[in-house]
Amino acid sequence: PPRSTRKESSAASDVYKRQLKMNHHDEVFGDELCGKHVALWHEDVYTRPDGALHLMGGSKYTEQAAKYADHVYGVQFHPEAIEASVERWYKEDILSGRWVTAQAVEWETMLKQAREHLPGTHEWLEGFVERLFKG
Repeated sequence: PPRSTRKESSAASDVYKRQLKMNHHDEVFGDELCGKHVALWHEDVYTRPDGALHLMGGSKYTEQAAKYADHVYGVQFHPEAIEASVERWYKEDILSGRWVTAQAVEWETMLKQAREHLPGTHEWLEGFVERLFKG
């Protein structure tokens, strides 16, 4: 039988449901996101390389932030997200049918969640960049 090219994703239902937990404290990365909700919109995950420190994770997507060596950081969540990018993702992935998700939330709910959670992520990002390039 023909197979769908649409990918199963939980992005539209999980985007702000998952709280991050700190696995290792890092003064540059900070701990402002511990217990916070961040934008998760991905169909890919990564495997942390040998020697990388697991900084943060979540209950479903365990790899959310890592540090390698002294100043190499990587994140899986989307600290750069703004309302316009969340709207674009929703239209391109959910409304278009590219991703199939049984628990997709309505756009109005997604927008409310974005307005509630994005400011805290942006505050963390500003602080992180300041600390990263401080010294």
